[in-house]
Amino acid sequence: MQFKIGKPPEVASLIENANTLTINYKKIHLIGFLFSVATTIFVYLIWRIFLDNAVIFKIFDSKPLVFLGILAAIFITHEICHLLAHPQFGLSDSSCIGIYPDIWLPYAAYSGVMTRGRLLMILLSPILFLTLTPFMLFFYSSDATWAYVFAWCSICNASLSALDIYMSIRVLRIIPPRNFVHGHSYGATKKPPSYS
Repeated sequence: MQFKIGKPPEVASLIENANTLTINYKKIHLIGFLFSVATTIFVYLIWRIFLDNAVIFKIFDSKPLVFLGILAAIFITHEICHLLAHPQFGLSDSSCIGIYPDIWLPYAAYSGVMTRGRLLMILLSPILFLTLTPFMLFFYSSDATWAYVFAWCSICNASLSALDIYMSIRVLRIIPPRNFVHGHSYGATKKPPSYS
């Protein structure tokens, strides 16, 4: 695993007869923002069934540094979930965790070849662990004092995971099953090792 300050490493495709997954970042970020609003409202409304607003928004009664610390912890844990879904739990040389210096946001990237199923697992792991797990902890916890932390973690991560959900839908629609993915390219077969 590498740590990097700056953009994720660029990769040359190791897929034979590769197709390119066209990425229009402006369009993806706009759709991601709209997905984010929708998923945040959706998860909030689910929490609202079980908790009233006083509990859900209790996080805002925290001191500013506590609030910002919880928010930063959710951001970092979100990326660690992506990293742990990488092959070898993110410990391979192809895994990278870093920070975009312009906006101080963390990211996790994998520069190796992976299957479509692995890519889907990487994209969806934060929503499984940080949005759905707090629901289970809330229902099985006898201590209601943590309810607002569970709710806030779940709602905040749903917002962060919106782009991951959108990309998962694109992967399912565009990349055929049993294909390999490497960077922005995908195909049915990997190049022989002499190409790498």
